[in-house]
Amino acid sequence: MIPTSPSPTAQLVQKTLNAYEYACELQRDYIADLINRRTNLPPYEQRYFRILQSNDVRRCETFIHRLLNDKRQHDLAVKGFFYSAQLGSVRLLDYFLTRWKIDINIQQEQDNGYLTTALLTAITYKQNEAAKFLLFRNADPSIKGQYDNALVTALHYQLENDLLRLLLDKNVDLTVRHPDYKNLSLREYCILTNRVKAKVELDAYIIRLINNGNYQRLKWIVDRGYTYINVNVNPKRNGKQLAKERYYEKIVKLIDDVEYAQMKARVKMNY
Repeated sequence: MIPTSPSPTAQLVQKTLNAYEYACELQRDYIADLINRRTNLPPYEQRYFRILQSNDVRRCETFIHRLLNDKRQHDLAVKGFFYSAQLGSVRLLDYFLTRWKIDINIQQEQDNGYLTTALLTAITYKQNEAAKFLLFRNADPSIKGQYDNALVTALHYQLENDLLRLLLDKNVDLTVRHPDYKNLSLREYCILTNRVKAKVELDAYIIRLINNGNYQRLKWIVDRGYTYINVNVNPKRNGKQLAKERYYEKIVKLIDDVEYAQMKARVKMNY
């Protein structure tokens, strides 16, 4: 209650004050200043992101433990896990996986409505080393996001060949299609979009399969529509010749069957 005027006979009226205004009314300037600084802090999540940007595990741990609720702590740790993938911090990724026991394949919905994993997030933000670390920690590259699996996502965002090689060696499915180019195989997509190095890496994977005599994997790939298995090893040798040199008769026959099927298709189309 405050008087309506300085007069001794003035009426008292009720006035609603917030904490800052009340401190000013009482002329407690230091309290008013403290309240003003506290109420003008950035949002909680923004402060958390800044802590993560410092790449300091100790500060991150302290910040999370300011929340006294275990569920809220865990939810904040999950957010931190995805932010760490976005920032490319291997140190923080290891911290969240080890300290908070977060499932490495946990999924989170993006603003565009698609689900994503930490691996797909790292690839999306072109964090090559973070993506490789997650793969070494057995992240599943076959989980699908906006651009299908991790291999298609890596091709879309044009990540380094060492990551593509690691994904392929993890036997991620290369027979899938880019959602924007559904009529093209991944090899054709790389040629059309001038991703020359990525196309070379796909061919190198096929060569490794032939070189190691991995008939089962080659047959699996062919059965799902990927027919580019007679790739050039060098200008004078192709995959079929390599298989013959190593006496991989089943692989030679597989290549012959693929080429025969392609020849029949061309004749049928009068091509």
